[in-house]
Amino acid sequence: FGRNTLNTTFHVGLQDISKDDVDNVIKIIDDTFQEVAKEGFEKTQIEALLHQFELGVKHQDENFGLKIILGLIYSWVHGSDPVDSLQITKYVERFNKEIKENPRLLQDVIEKYFLKNNHKLIATMNIDEQYAEKKKQKESELCQQLISQCKDKQLIYEK
Repeated sequence: FGRNTLNTTFHVGLQDISKDDVDNVIKIIDDTFQEVAKEGFEKTQIEALLHQFELGVKHQDENFGLKIILGLIYSWVHGSDPVDSLQITKYVERFNKEIKENPRLLQDVIEKYFLKNNHKLIATMNIDEQYAEKKKQKESELCQQLISQCKDKQLIYEK
């Protein structure tokens, strides 16, 4: 989940997946969203995550102030009140109230943002098995080109 832009984003990153398995992985992710939208989450899981979130926000370490400032920048840049962003307890209480009023709250969110949302980008990256070899070749060619442009007095490079 990325909240650093005006529109939040959700990312699923995997590695060591073969090209042939990409469609299957996408189906597994989509099926998981379908299942969660249907079945929901266990209440204990939600409570544990909220508790972990609250502790994480309030835990003071050596970079506590810097983390707060950096966290506020994103909301402030997009027009929110930075002081309001610090009121974590208010938002947790609001979430608890909303989920009591609507036990399907998270399921509704999943349906809205993942199942019924037409805005979706799937990006896959594949490694080039010969990348290191190609890079070494290009570096060698560049070195040879630079050496050929040097005068004898400028040469200090030896093979």
